[in-house]
Amino acid sequence: MTSKIQFLPQWVISLNLVLAGLRLGLKNRQVGEKWVSDDCSYLCKGLYNVDMRKKPILSNIKKYCHHKIF
Repeated sequence: MTSKIQFLPQWVISLNLVLAGLRLGLKNRQVGEKWVSDDCSYLCKGLYNVDMRKKPILSNIKKYCHHKIF
């Protein structure tokens, strides 16, 4: 049971990444733009809000995001 509880935050973060990618793809398709990989501010902010207590995850997010949201 404990392993399922520890696995849940990782699953939620993975699901958020997939859903954010789909939203970005749909938004870009409607506007007719190409994929913009550097525009991840809303994704980074969402991941930061998901689990603020885990510092390794936050350090990885800060490493990959170029926007100042923290």
